[in-house]
Amino acid sequence: MINREKMLYHHIHPLKLLTDWSTGCISVYLLWRRHLRTALLVQVVPALVVLSALVRWADLASRKRSAFGRPHPAGYENVCWIR
Repeated sequence: MINREKMLYHHIHPLKLLTDWSTGCISVYLLWRRHLRTALLVQVVPALVVLSALVRWADLASRKRSAFGRPHPAGYENVCWIR
């Protein structure tokens, strides 16, 4: 895979999703307590670390072949909302 594809498919990796959700919850609490700088660090730093690790070492080709990685036909989003 080329780096452009890796940057696309790292978004559906479970580690990236877990990192985003957990740091999001922690940073919302810190924002509620008015700790802006700490909240920004908690949100951004782990996301960048996981991003670089996934792009460098993870096998994202399996994510590309998964149901989430396959492209949908044109107009598929509109059909999903009609159901």
